[in-house]
Amino acid sequence: MHELSLCQALIQLVRERTAPRPIRQLTHITVAIGSLAGVDSDAFAFAFSAIRDQALHPACQLELVSVPAFGRCAGCGRRDRVQYASAGCSHCGHWPVQLEPGGDDICLTGMKFAATTPAFY
Repeated sequence: MHELSLCQALIQLVRERTAPRPIRQLTHITVAIGSLAGVDSDAFAFAFSAIRDQALHPACQLELVSVPAFGRCAGCGRRDRVQYASAGCSHCGHWPVQLEPGGDDICLTGMKFAATTPAFY
């Protein structure tokens, strides 16, 4: 299950991006997963929940956003949704369609932190 190693890499990226803020104040992570990324969203969410308690705050929520894949045909120029990486054009049949960025990516797109109360002396 490569989703577990993807979640471990996500946690490492989150730690790098949150420094110097305490990682325990992180309450929400948003991840965009392209439809051609080869990631099972349910397995990814399960893997995240399995390692979250040790690596992050136990209440930290994961939001997964599905990103459709699009491609542009070199033959007719039509832009269309792509269901698999080696797809041909649904309009003219030209093969292969040039994939646009994003549809086969996994991207950390957002993080939210708990509001902290300033200390008064």
